[in-house]
Amino acid sequence: MKKLFLELSFAALCAALLSACGESSGNAANTPTYTETEEGIVAETKEDLPNCTKNREGLKATLDEGNFVCTGGRWTAEEPVYDSEEDLPRCSKKREGEKAKTVDGNFVCVDGEWAKEISGYDTEEDLPRCTKRKEGTVVFVEETEATMVCEDGEWVDASEGSDGSSSSDETDEGKSSASEEPDSSGSEGVEGSSASVSGEMVSCDIPGVMGECVEYPVGSDEAAQLTELCESVFGGTLGAGCTASTSDSSVYDAMANTLTDLRDGQTYKTVKIGDQVWMAENLNLETDSSWCYGDESENCDSYGRLYKWAAAVGKSEDECGYGYECDLGTGDIRGVCPKGWHLPSQAEWNALLTVVGGSSTAGIELKSSTGWSGSGNGFDDYSFTALAVGFRVAYGMESAYDYEGLLAYFWSSTESDGVLAYHMGLSHATDEAWVGENDKYKAFSVRCLKD
Repeated sequence: MKKLFLELSFAALCAALLSACGESSGNAANTPTYTETEEGIVAETKEDLPNCTKNREGLKATLDEGNFVCTGGRWTAEEPVYDSEEDLPRCSKKREGEKAKTVDGNFVCVDGEWAKEISGYDTEEDLPRCTKRKEGTVVFVEETEATMVCEDGEWVDASEGSDGSSSSDETDEGKSSASEEPDSSGSEGVEGSSASVSGEMVSCDIPGVMGECVEYPVGSDEAAQLTELCESVFGGTLGAGCTASTSDSSVYDAMANTLTDLRDGQTYKTVKIGDQVWMAENLNLETDSSWCYGDESENCDSYGRLYKWAAAVGKSEDECGYGYECDLGTGDIRGVCPKGWHLPSQAEWNALLTVVGGSSTAGIELKSSTGWSGSGNGFDDYSFTALAVGFRVAYGMESAYDYEGLLAYFWSSTESDGVLAYHMGLSHATDEAWVGENDKYKAFSVRCLKD
């Protein structure tokens, strides 16, 4: 009897030990469900995983909520690897200084934008000059394991911002030269890069149908690739940077989040919201049927231009103006936008409002944090920075402008009828945003959307 009791006790102890080690007894109703192979574990939730034991060290687990890895006795969320920069989550204030991996390289969240991290510098003394061209460039220093960003002529710790310690210490003889102007050869910073073009940017002017000039910072992987492929594959001409021209083309830099319109050489900030890439500033290309608010040129510098609907869709008043219904066809309507971009449709404006939380609160998310009357400022959480421009309201009379500080209206490419077209509207008096109809003869702002 005593022997039987010991055997039963031993069996119970073994069962308890097996349960504690995360092994399945095969009979319990609450047994975790997972599949384990040499390649890893597949389970539904983290609670379904077995214990992270020594023999599972380094083993990966695939769950519905993401991937985990067994490290030091704990299941830890594995850092995701995104397909491209466009797939990265929004660089919010909470993510400031955080890093993210993509197939193309590492990025760091700095001042609301993802900047590519360029590794390979052993010490801070090895850093190239922090010039205007490199503003916002992020690098990684092996010696200190610090992420540095080029700000206002100095390399500063990305985790501290411009108020933090700078790598350009004026008392350090080896670094003080970083603030000096580069020599005329412009070859500083090329060492260690496969790029063979002097200057701070490597560019490729591509002729023919493409008709584009593409440029990247010297020393970057993209610049090295461009140098290798420009002449041999694209049949282009290497240079030290794109220059403004009257050609009908544009340059979009996803790393710097900028769009340069080569029709007049103006550069605009851009922002990715959801799956859409927007201009983060109002278009300022001078055309027929476009004006500066109040007929004052300095307002164009601040607000961009105001366009009648016909001008916004790239047509004359006789084709698509007030009282003329026009057939623009289907698909993207480029209109007045730079090449490779288009005037957003009614549906695309609605899609934006949905992504930022719905029309009832989209206004406060999209409005700029300054410039709106009363308590009408927005959060600008998505860096869309909609300014309270107002609009031109004249019809059959002299110019009349109104609603500065109170409203912002943006044209869509969608026509309602001969006299009305759709716009997206914001007001100082509400957190809402809306898409509605308005008169074609009014002149509103234009934001372009990447094709």
